[in-house]
Amino acid sequence: EEIQGNILRIGELCNSYFEEIEQDGKKVKTFKLTSTRNFVPVIWCGKRKYYGPEDALQNITFCEYRTAHSYFASYVSSKDEMDLCRMIAVLYRPRKPFLFLRKLFPGFDGQGRIPFTSKSNPIHLESRARRILRLPVAIRYSIFLFFSGSERYLETGKPVIDGKEIDFSILYEGSDHDPDSPDIGLTGVLFALAESKVFGSIKETDDQNLYDVMVRLYQVVKQSKALEAKFKNNGSGSNI
Repeated sequence: EEIQGNILRIGELCNSYFEEIEQDGKKVKTFKLTSTRNFVPVIWCGKRKYYGPEDALQNITFCEYRTAHSYFASYVSSKDEMDLCRMIAVLYRPRKPFLFLRKLFPGFDGQGRIPFTSKSNPIHLESRARRILRLPVAIRYSIFLFFSGSERYLETGKPVIDGKEIDFSILYEGSDHDPDSPDIGLTGVLFALAESKVFGSIKETDDQNLYDVMVRLYQVVKQSKALEAKFKNNGSGSNI
């Protein structure tokens, strides 16, 4: 009985390494490869050192995310290694010069890497991408799995923000099922938020933290659903 109990407990511990998926109409278990934890926080490309984002992409801007997502989608579609390298080059960048001094100033924003914006020089990005191409495939693929897991977390996870659990899955409802709904993409989301002036101009919105933008989108969707429910109730009441 003690042996069986130990085997049962080991089995329960191993469950965290597997996930259930549907294959050929049947539910099967497979290894859980993706993760929101960044197991490769720093990469060395020759003598150059590039620093990556925090777990679950907590410290990246909306600009970083939408650009990295674009290269990620291109890589998944084309399997072009340079697209993967460009995605990594967006996320992994050198540290700011004189960072130890910057940390002493009151206006320090906590970001250690040089910023990436829509105005960033594309030549520097391509240069980093070519260096990253020389990295072992295992490292590049680990970063791919990390980004993939973080994207999945944004879609299905429930991050805790300001002590409250938020379910971002409502932002993705119907996105794959309504062929008539226009897909404005992340750039369209940027323009729509900038038009509302919540964060300011397009540039100011683009430079906002990814999770701040996600929370605002969450608020908009929740308000929209509440109004929709209110109109439905009013409509049903008027017919009685």
